Amino acid sequence: MNRTTTKCDEVNPIITFKNELKRIFEEKFSGKIGTNFSPFFTRIEENFDGKTGVLFVGKADNIEGRPQSIEAAFSQINGDYIRQIAEGCSGYHRSAYVRTSHEIAKELKKKGMTCFARTNLYKLSNTKKYTFGSEHDEANLEIFQMELEALKPKYVVLLTSGLEVSFLNYISNKLGQQPKTIAEVNYSYQNRGKIRTKALKCIKIGNLNSIFITALHPQGKPSNMAKVILDLIDKAQC
Repeated sequence: MNRTTTKCDEVNPIITFKNELKRIFEEKFSGKIGTNFSPFFTRIEENFDGKTGVLFVGKADNIEGRPQSIEAAFSQINGDYIRQIAEGCSGYHRSAYVRTSHEIAKELKKKGMTCFARTNLYKLSNTKKYTFGSEHDEANLEIFQMELEALKPKYVVLLTSGLEVSFLNYISNKLGQQPKTIAEVNYSYQNRGKIRTKALKCIKIGNLNSIFITALHPQGKPSNMAKVILDLIDKAQC
C-alpha cells in the first residue's frame, strides 16, 4: 500500500546545509583552532529561500567572548544577528555593520526580499585583536563557494572593503567565467583628513542567479552607506 508523502518526510535543505557546514568545519578546522580564535558559522534561519534571500557578508568576527569550539559556535547558528538585521531588535544600533545591514534589509523587504542570512569571508578570527591570517585560505574559499551553491541568494551584499576580490575570482575561476559589472557608483568618504573615493559595484558571474554588491565595511564611514547600496541595486535592475 502506497503511503502519502507528508511534510515530515521532506528534508529541509537548510538543515542539510547546516549539517554539511558543520562537517566541513570539523574536517578543515578541528584541532587547528588556536587560543583566542573563534569559528564563525553562517547565521541563517530554516525558512531561508534564496529566491527572496539576501546574504550579508562581513570580513571576520573579532568580538571577545565568542565560542572557541566548533560545537559551541554551531549552537549559535540561529543567533541574534538575523533578528537584528531583519527586525532591528535590541542592540543592533551598536554595530555599524549590523545597523547598515538592517537599513538595507528594511528597504529590500518592501521589494519582496524576506529572507536574510549573514556570513564572514574568514571563518576563524582572533578575538583579542583584529587579525585573520591566510593559513586557512583554501578552506575559507571552499566554504564561501558552498554557501553560495546551497543558499542561492538573490543578493550577496559584501561589506568587505576589497577583501572579497580573491573570493569572487575563486568563484569565477571555478565557473570558467569572468565577473561582469552591471552597475557602478562612486562613493566618497573622509579618511585621515583626506577624501577617498571607492567604486561600489553590482557584479554578475556567469549563470549564477546571485547579484554581488561589493562595498566598504561601514565602520567609520558616513551614515548614507545603506542608501548608496540601495540606489546601486535599483540601478542594476534598470
